[in-house]
Amino acid sequence: MKRILSLLVYGLLVFLMLTACTKSGTGETSAENQTVSGGTEKKEQTESVKKDPVKLTMMVQNHPAFPLKEEWLIWKLHEENANVDLKVSTYQGNWWEAIPLVVASGDMPDLMWMPSGSSITYGGQGALVDFLEHLNKMPNMKAFMDKYPEEVAPLLSVDGKMYMHPSHGSYGQYSSMYLYRKDIFDKHQLILPNTYEELYATMKKLKELYPESNPFYFPGLDEFGRLGLSLGIHYDFFYDPDSKTVKYGPSESNYKYLLDFVANAYKDRLIPMEFGNLNFQKLQEMLTNNKTFIYYGWESETGIDELTPVMRESNPEFTLAFMPPVAGPDGKRYNARQSLVGEGLTAATTSKNIEAALAYIDYLFTEKAKEAVSWGQEGVTFKVADGKKQYLPAVLSQANASINFGLRTSGNMAWVDEESLQALKSEQARAAYEEGLNYLAPMSQLPPLTKDENDNISLKRSAVKKYSAQEISKFVLGEKNLREWDAYIAELKKLGLDEILKKYNDAEARRQQQIANK
Repeated sequence: MKRILSLLVYGLLVFLMLTACTKSGTGETSAENQTVSGGTEKKEQTESVKKDPVKLTMMVQNHPAFPLKEEWLIWKLHEENANVDLKVSTYQGNWWEAIPLVVASGDMPDLMWMPSGSSITYGGQGALVDFLEHLNKMPNMKAFMDKYPEEVAPLLSVDGKMYMHPSHGSYGQYSSMYLYRKDIFDKHQLILPNTYEELYATMKKLKELYPESNPFYFPGLDEFGRLGLSLGIHYDFFYDPDSKTVKYGPSESNYKYLLDFVANAYKDRLIPMEFGNLNFQKLQEMLTNNKTFIYYGWESETGIDELTPVMRESNPEFTLAFMPPVAGPDGKRYNARQSLVGEGLTAATTSKNIEAALAYIDYLFTEKAKEAVSWGQEGVTFKVADGKKQYLPAVLSQANASINFGLRTSGNMAWVDEESLQALKSEQARAAYEEGLNYLAPMSQLPPLTKDENDNISLKRSAVKKYSAQEISKFVLGEKNLREWDAYIAELKKLGLDEILKKYNDAEARRQQQIANK
């Protein structure tokens, strides 16, 4: 009898012990034998304890196109994904003027959104953290840098430091292109031009067909840099990747060739007479009235999807299409350059949360962050159908995605899924973009100068650019003859052009040495 009672007591004790072990403090099952198909399998589970979110302050540009909203979805996603409590504010007034004031105040936020030039300036003064010293704590950004080295080099300071995070995909591979009135070309059986000579002949033919028109919308000096890409020239100082040297576009021989092209077009009224004094409204008016047929368009303002619906209200036949760039003498055809954002987040050396700030920036280069800044939240702004992400009706346009949800806004452009930029485009706009990828110009970025180097050439550079702009306009308007080109070049040299180029090219040699030593 005693033996039976002992067995019963022992069994009861074992039962109570097992029961206690299978219950957690909240009544949830912890590490437990679980019944699975085919038998019983013992699994170890570790209950994770979520840490309290780290508070981080961030200051971003209050862009007029999408003013900052504290309730944006993007901030909530970042807080959930990175376990941070973000307090986001904006620069007061003009952010270019506000940044130095914030830095000088000594009361900097943990994170600041700024242009790369500003990051190099204030980083060199000791106000910003050099990310390259902390890559062992930033594995995601390190992997990104290894994948996109071309996005990193332009951010490096003279002494090889990097105070701002790199970025990729925010504007796609490019965001602008030459467009033409396909309906007009088809109507008159015009063939797309392949050379500058053929382009001029096409403009002349359009002028014959539409005598009151200026067939090629050429608004001003910036257009030299766009139309001149196939000639290997820009409208300012630029880095030539072929020769690995810095040049000044308006002093190159090919610039003279293009200047002759434009001056003759102005004389023949093939471009608008208001050279240097044109705007978006004028372009839209000329397109509406069949006064212009070829122009350089920006996807977000004067692209296919932006203008076509407006124009078809009065002209159902209105059709825009991508115009391949005409070829230069060596056969190169370049229409657009790859787009660097040139802005990003920096971390203040005065921050009491530097480790958390670096961890947050590193998070921006994870797939979670990439999805958040590109698409938003599944079920709210996008869905997945047939394995592909699609925006929901809540997102009507890329502009709407930024304005209402904060996607691709200041502080949120580190790594963007380029497919998200194409998702809302019409079939025509997407086809135009895809065709343009065949003509991407190589990336061109001037080498960084030290403060002393920049100060040394600043006045000379301003004088050269001012004189050049004045004289180029005179050549176009017929106030000067191209026979005076040599005198124009001589004056540029007198103003210090050679000294400026030497300073830049010495800096480029230094940059190449840094790259070789990496």
